[in-house]
Amino acid sequence: MSSPQPTYSVADKVLMGLRSALAGVGEALAVRRVWAALSASKRIRTCVMRCILLNGVLLCGSSLLFDYVVGPLLFAPRAALQRSVPSAAAAALLGFLYYALWLLPWYVLSYIFNASWYSTIARRYNELLTAQRARRRRRRAGGGGSNAAPDSDSGTLSASTSLSSSAVEAPAASAWESVLASLFDARRNAVEAVYSALLFAGLGAQCSLLALLPGIVGPLAQIVGLSWLYAFYSFDYRWRFGGFTVERRKAAFAADWAFFGGFGLPMTLLTQFAPFFVSYGVFALLFPGFIIAAIAAQRPKPDNGALGVLPLFALPSRIADAIVYILMRGGGSSGDKKAQ
Repeated sequence: MSSPQPTYSVADKVLMGLRSALAGVGEALAVRRVWAALSASKRIRTCVMRCILLNGVLLCGSSLLFDYVVGPLLFAPRAALQRSVPSAAAAALLGFLYYALWLLPWYVLSYIFNASWYSTIARRYNELLTAQRARRRRRRAGGGGSNAAPDSDSGTLSASTSLSSSAVEAPAASAWESVLASLFDARRNAVEAVYSALLFAGLGAQCSLLALLPGIVGPLAQIVGLSWLYAFYSFDYRWRFGGFTVERRKAAFAADWAFFGGFGLPMTLLTQFAPFFVSYGVFALLFPGFIIAAIAAQRPKPDNGALGVLPLFALPSRIADAIVYILMRGGGSSGDKKAQ
């Protein structure tokens, strides 16, 4: 006979939520792990330095330069000439050209390059942790540790040797099966990538809707929503390399919402109150550290579901499901028409 589930008062649940949120904040601010990753991997250091140059110097620096140097110089003559129409139009045109021809291209390039750098950082740090755990298991088993350098740019682990040898010994008849399995995995990964992107877009739209709530409730709700969005974005790299399906990621996130809200809160507070380009630049600059913190994070033991499961993905999931269904049905219908 199973033991009865304990009952918690409202005060107990509030304390549990605060403890989980504070644990999330502590994991997000674990700077020592970021420093250890930078010290252990030249590849991670290279990607982080590129993030600093592109996002910190070029994007944030250019935006701050316009806001505090170029902008005042453009609009000062406008006030001196008693706001004449020609001077105001010229200043507005120059400001538009600065954003359109300088800041916007850097923003687009940053968005493109950051995706590659973030994936490289997450993959390499995951490899480092996997190798570290393997060495610990060998030490506990009495086999001793590996003398390999901590940063091997080959990106291979000891387990990959046995995998490659088994692949060589595999019979030739399984070649077609491997090809078909690879094609199936590629299609599934593409669908999951599209679904994840739509899910993130839905979470962002949900945050925008929360901001429309009246009074102070709107901004506070938006801060909470953005904290969840940033945390989900960070842990998505951990779960992706861990082989988690999208549904499993959503379930894990919704069941421990207090911890993840605390994890994303520092990033939200650092970016919420700055201008758009500065806010994005700060986010892109700091996000590698949050990826590393998420991959190495040690989540506290759940309180037996005492806090409940929040339907955080109800609206984003419906939107993503509908769009993926339309895309898949559209592809299927076009294929049927060609077959006919």
